Formats: sequence, structure tokens, C-alpha cells
Amino acid sequence: MANGDTATANKQSNRIPVPVTAAQSKPSLATNCKPGMRFPSYQVLAQSDARPWHMHHKMPSDGRFRLVVFAGDILSPRRQKLVNDLGAWLAANILSVYPTIKLSPAADPHNNNNISRFKTDRDLSVVDVLLIHTAERREVDLLRGLHETYHPFDSKLGWDYDKVLVDAESYHSGHGRAYEGYGVDPGVGALVIVRPDGYVGLVTALEQEGWEEVGEYFQGVLRTV
Repeated sequence: MANGDTATANKQSNRIPVPVTAAQSKPSLATNCKPGMRFPSYQVLAQSDARPWHMHHKMPSDGRFRLVVFAGDILSPRRQKLVNDLGAWLAANILSVYPTIKLSPAADPHNNNNISRFKTDRDLSVVDVLLIHTAERREVDLLRGLHETYHPFDSKLGWDYDKVLVDAESYHSGHGRAYEGYGVDPGVGALVIVRPDGYVGLVTALEQEGWEEVGEYFQGVLRTV
């Protein structure tokens, strides 16, 4: 074997295997969120104060996975129950099972260039859950109407109001039409996993069959604690 071939063989033998996931995507549920392609960014509004944000501003490159829950009309009792059941399932089977991550000050959107300000009391899950709904924003009760997964509590900072977003018209910035941009039917909904590099990892159903795919996906790419 030539020296170059030997070096190549040694290099290949030292590679860490890439985790393989058995999860299956359903691209038809979010036609513009293609697995293996970058997750696009559209304008949404913060549920808490109606401030417009582009989704990428809510997804900093901090080493975390994002699970984007396209929940549709969460004022519908059936849809609200489904979304809250999902929140409970995520808390028990994903957020409490996989590792936490210590965010650097530069990656913390609340840091405001001050290392000691606005830091969480505990490290955050490596999986960050964001919910985008289409209901009338002023009629949604963020704290009492949604599971804590969507407004996690920290003993130092209190409730996190930044995880729930709405696809609606801004007072000054127009309508982002995020559901249309992502190719999601509000009446059906979807779950989209975005990898830490900003690429789509999985598109699946909002219903329980989709939860199983989410579980399969993270089993393939993360180790439990």
C-alpha cells in the first residue's frame, strides 16, 4: 500500500461514526422546509408584545436544536389540547432526557453585551421549543392557556415569553405570512426540527404519530443523560 493510501486508511479508521436516525419525514406537511436544506426565515410576531421578528432572530447559532411547532388555531379546544399534550410529552420524553447546554454570552439573546446580566439560573436543554400559531393574538392566554414547555420558568429570570409566536399582521411591518412561506396548512399543522447548523432535520405531523418520529430522530443524534 502506498504511503498516501495508508494515511487515508488511517484517517478513515479514526473517524467518529455519524449517528443514523430512523425517523421518516413527511415533506408535504411543510413544503418549503426541505430536510437537508436551510430553514427559511419569515416574519412572525411575538405573542407577548406583538413585536415583529424574523424567525432566524429567534434561532441563534448557539449549538441547540430547534423544534418548531406549527400549531395553527390554538383557540380551538381540540387543537389546544393536542398542543398542550405535546408540550407535556416533550417535557417528559425530550427536554428532561437529553443534555443541557451552557450558552456563551455571545449566543445569549438576552445578554446585551454584559456577561453577568440576564443569565439563566440553570443550563438550558439542547432542544429549544418554539411555537407558531395562527389564532387571534389578543385572545390567547400565554401563561394559563399553554403548557409550561412553551413558556419555561427559570428561578432567576421568571417565565420566558419569547417562545410563542403568531403568524399575524404587524402594526408597522405588514404580514409575514409565515405559514404560507413555510408551506404549512394551518388546519393541519406540522413539527419541524432544525439542526444547530440551521438546516432542516425532520418534518413530521403535529399529531402523536409525529411525536414518535421526533423521538426517533433525537434517539439517533443525541445521547441521553
